[in-house]
Amino acid sequence: MENAAENTQAEHQRRIGEQIAQYATTENMHAQLPDMFSYWQTKYFAPRYQALTGTKNFLELYVSVFTDRIRRTGNKRVASLGSGDGAIEVQIAARMRAEGVEDFEFHLIELSPVQNERAKAKAAEQGLEAHFIPVECDFNTWRADQPYAAVMAHHALHHVVDLEHLFQAIHDGLEDKGAFVTFDVIGRNGHMRWPEAYKLINLMWHFLPPEKRKHHLLNRLDDDFFNHDCSTQGFEGIRSQDILPLLVKTFHFEVFYAFGNLIDVFTSRGYGQNFSTKDPLDLAFIDFVEELNELLLEQGYLKPTRLCAVMGKHAVAQPRLYRGWTPEQMLRQPD
Repeated sequence: MENAAENTQAEHQRRIGEQIAQYATTENMHAQLPDMFSYWQTKYFAPRYQALTGTKNFLELYVSVFTDRIRRTGNKRVASLGSGDGAIEVQIAARMRAEGVEDFEFHLIELSPVQNERAKAKAAEQGLEAHFIPVECDFNTWRADQPYAAVMAHHALHHVVDLEHLFQAIHDGLEDKGAFVTFDVIGRNGHMRWPEAYKLINLMWHFLPPEKRKHHLLNRLDDDFFNHDCSTQGFEGIRSQDILPLLVKTFHFEVFYAFGNLIDVFTSRGYGQNFSTKDPLDLAFIDFVEELNELLLEQGYLKPTRLCAVMGKHAVAQPRLYRGWTPEQMLRQPD
């Protein structure tokens, strides 16, 4: 038993090293998305998202929620889990200040000392250093040592092994009227496709000409769709499929928008560059995939792979749900 525990800890430390190294030389963690992703986002995601949340983008949602909860709770502290280089948090802080919110603190919970230093530098460039407190910590073991008005996790949860601990720590660390806000990936572990999605993608794959099947990150042509398990390196998608079930178990949803699945593949960094926004046939294909994706989500045959959510400790009378889809309906059971 002792050797097993030691091996588990050694494996965890190995993955931590890979995770830090993976982003040590990455200046913009959310760059490199193809033009076709922007096309899909503008035509489909943005209008649905704005109608549901009343905000134009994720920055506006964070600002809106944080400003509201700071005023509601009288607590000035906001925690960001897996904050990386702090670029998003600095933008949020600048907008909050522009809206007249002066008394607030961002606690940046980040494992990498390299990223924490970048965050401090970015805050200083905007004259916001007084509002930021970097905390070098593994969020698999993090616990709040003081209450927060709000907690955010922006595409960070799919890097977490001990989700049960983290979600309970967030719940316990929130003020009674506090909020937890996240944008994340909730599909199969390692960002793989579940069998029902893989079958459909591969059927479409074999209708595509070879030039549409090139994986640009790996620089190769894939005869079949490459259903890669990203979790073998670092913590990428390590427990993605458990995120939504555990959120349902721990929190009450105020806003819930779940989306994506088939469309992810054709707008991704790997394959998305094969499709041109200047080619009417490519645009028609993306439109077809998105419409099929929505239809099969509505029918329950597919389950979403991404979500935007605002959650709290208590149920609200009328949560805002896209097309009335509840979190429970969008769960995909592993079996």
